[in-house]
Amino acid sequence: LLMGTTSSTESAQTVLERTVVASTRWLSLVTLTYRDAKGESRKWDLVSRTTKRSPTAADAVAIFVKLRGAGKEASTMLVRQFRPPVNAYT
Repeated sequence: LLMGTTSSTESAQTVLERTVVASTRWLSLVTLTYRDAKGESRKWDLVSRTTKRSPTAADAVAIFVKLRGAGKEASTMLVRQFRPPVNAYT
């Protein structure tokens, strides 16, 4: 898949429902119901800060992998996949 393009599989994946399971002053436990690439309904649990300025703002973790092999130039692999917590591909 080329950057900037969208496949029919991508457009089918979406968050259907967000249910707050529990909440404290600082954190909220949420269960998402989303449709996967095969059209099946699935669940995803996440924890979100209640102090975010916008409910659509993402808390993030970034993992950067650098592939190195003996006698080879270092390279990077990027994976584009549907992320239910942000209801988008990243």
